[in-house]
Amino acid sequence: MTKETEAVCPICKNIIELDEEFDACDIDIGLVFYCPECDTELEIVRMDPMVVERTEDAGDEGADWDDEYDDENEDLY
Repeated sequence: MTKETEAVCPICKNIIELDEEFDACDIDIGLVFYCPECDTELEIVRMDPMVVERTEDAGDEGADWDDEYDDENEDLY
């Protein structure tokens, strides 16, 4: 069982003590940080219990593809 300020990296399963890096008031949904073990960029997506995901997985899926598509086809509009 992890405490409220600990996150488990979904990649390497390392337990990350967020209270050693951040003030307690900063630890909330949307906080982005790196796993010190595998250097994966993570984001808090849920607080009770704390769930973190890779930032690639946490954001809006397909958003990058839409922007890329618009840039490539801007002469079609």
